[in-house]
Amino acid sequence: MKILSLSNFFLCTAILSIHILHLISVWNTIPDTIFLMYSGETPSQTGPKELLFLVPALALLLWLVILFLNSKKEKFNYINLTEKNKKIQYKAMDRMLVSIQILSFIGFISINESFLRDTLGLNSAFYITAGLVFAILCAVPPIIWTIWSRTALNKFEIRY
Repeated sequence: MKILSLSNFFLCTAILSIHILHLISVWNTIPDTIFLMYSGETPSQTGPKELLFLVPALALLLWLVILFLNSKKEKFNYINLTEKNKKIQYKAMDRMLVSIQILSFIGFISINESFLRDTLGLNSAFYITAGLVFAILCAVPPIIWTIWSRTALNKFEIRY
């Protein structure tokens, strides 16, 4: 799992760096107030342009929280946890948390990129769609893990 964790770190660092560099490179062209909410096609709420740094900061904070939680996976509640299947359950939890970590991080950055592109008058449909898809996909690993832990552990003998 060290390779997965390392690749996760480098992937998220690259995505964050590219997004922040893009944000900094267009900073002077961004108006002082940006649109935050829309009612249909018309903007209904504005805020300072500095808020464009808030979502990447929240994405980084969430990434760090999940990293911390992953180090404490033996403290979680598990379905059908026994001494015999403990290692495989912990490994499955590790994969689930890493998946959520990557998906949520990319989702947050995509949504922020969409806000930035919308503010600049550029097409943002791809980024908002990608952000929403990644956010929805965050629900998939827990569902798969729950189904797997209820069925697979009971039906098959676990071999190490």
